[in-house]
Amino acid sequence: MITILVVIALIFFFLVSLKRLDIALGLIALSLFSYLIRFKILSIPFTFLEMMILILFAVWLIKYLVKKEKIYLSSFFWPAMFLLLVGLSAVFVSPDTRAALGIYKAYFIEPVLYFLVFINVIKDKKSLKNIIFCLAVGGLFVSLIAIWQYLGLFPGLKPYITESPKRATSVFEFPTAVGKYLGPIMALFLALIFVKKEKKDRWPGKFYLWGVVIISGLAAIFSFTRAALLGVAGAFIFLSFFSRYKKYIWLGIWLIAILLLVIPWGRQQLTAVLSGRDTSTDVHLIMWQGTWRMLKDNPITGAGLAGFPEKYNLYRDAAHAELFPYPDNFFLAVWSELGLAGLVIFVWLIIKYLGEIIRLLRKNMEDYYRQLLLGLIAVMIYLIIHGLADTPYFKNDLSVMFWLFIGILVVIKNIYDQAGQKGKNSV
Repeated sequence: MITILVVIALIFFFLVSLKRLDIALGLIALSLFSYLIRFKILSIPFTFLEMMILILFAVWLIKYLVKKEKIYLSSFFWPAMFLLLVGLSAVFVSPDTRAALGIYKAYFIEPVLYFLVFINVIKDKKSLKNIIFCLAVGGLFVSLIAIWQYLGLFPGLKPYITESPKRATSVFEFPTAVGKYLGPIMALFLALIFVKKEKKDRWPGKFYLWGVVIISGLAAIFSFTRAALLGVAGAFIFLSFFSRYKKYIWLGIWLIAILLLVIPWGRQQLTAVLSGRDTSTDVHLIMWQGTWRMLKDNPITGAGLAGFPEKYNLYRDAAHAELFPYPDNFFLAVWSELGLAGLVIFVWLIIKYLGEIIRLLRKNMEDYYRQLLLGLIAVMIYLIIHGLADTPYFKNDLSVMFWLFIGILVVIKNIYDQAGQKGKNSV
C-alpha cells in the first residue's frame, strides 16, 4: 500500500514538474523532511526527497535542451564544482565506499542539482515569495507535530518523550533534528518581522510571520535543542541592529539574561555548561579532543565521507563509549568528511555568500529584498553559531536547505542585475 502511494505521489510530482517547474521547486521546499520515506530501486537506496529532486532536474534539463535555452550557472558554479570534486575524492578515502556514495549523492550532488534548477527557474519576486511560503508551511507542519507530541496529543518517540525534560522529535528520528530544521527558517522570518522598512510590505500579514516564528520557536524549545536556540538568539541579536525596535529588543535580552542568572535552574544550567560539568558539554569536549587527535594524524584527507565513526574509534577516550556519525561541530565535521580541501571550499562558500550580500546591500534595495538579504546573513550567523556544537549541514534536508538559501541570494542578484541592464538600455 505504501509503495503504491509513493509511486502515485511521484507520478503526480512528475506531472506538476512538466506543467510548472516553479511549483515543483516549492513542493520540494515544503517537504524537505520527506527524505524519511526510504525505498530501494534495483537494490540502490533512495529517499522520496531524492526522487523528487532527480525528477525535477530531469524534466528541467529536457525542457532546456528542447528549447535550446542557455543554462545560467552563476558565480557559485566553481565553488559548487570544486565541492563535488572534493566530495568524490572523499568517497575513495572512506572506509565504507557504499555509505560514502549514498552521502555524496544525497548531501552534495542532489542539493547542487536543486540549486541549479532553482536559479534558472525562479526569476521574480512572486516566485521567490512562493518558495519562502512553502518553506514556512513545511516548518509549521514539523512544528505542530512536535508541539502535539509534547502536549501528549500525538505519539512521541521513546525514549526521548519519556525523558526528563521530555523532548519532542516531530517526524524525525531524534530531537535535535527539529531544531536543525526550524532554526534557519526562524532566522529568515525574524528578518521579515524586525528589519526596518520604509513602505508597508505585502506579505500575507504579521500574523503569518509571527505565527511561523512563535510556533517554530515553541517546537524548538520542546525538542530541547539548545544549540539551535542559541543560533536563533545570535541571529536575532544581529537583526536587532536593523530594527526600529532595537532599544526594546536589547532591554528584553538584558532582562532574559538577568532572569537566567537569578532563577536557580537557569543559573545551574549556565554554570554546568560553562564549567563542562553538563553531560552534553562534557561529551562534546571529549569528542572534539578525540577528533582533533584524529585530524592531526590525517590533516589532508580527514576520515572520508561516512568514515568518522570508524576513524574516531581509534582516537576516542576509552572512558567515553559513545560513537556519533559526526563530531558535532560543523567545521570539524567538514574537515573530517571532506578533508582540508573541503574545509577551505566551505569557508570560501561562506565568505563569497556574505560578500555577495554585502555588495547587494550597498545598492538602493527595495525594502523586501533588503529584509531578505539581511535574513540570509542571519541564517548564516545561525548556522555558524549552531555549528559550533552540531552539524547543521550533513543531513538530507539541511544540505538542500543550505543551497536553497544560496539560490535565493543568486535570484535576488539576478533580479537587480536585470533591472540595471534594462535601465541602461532605456537611456
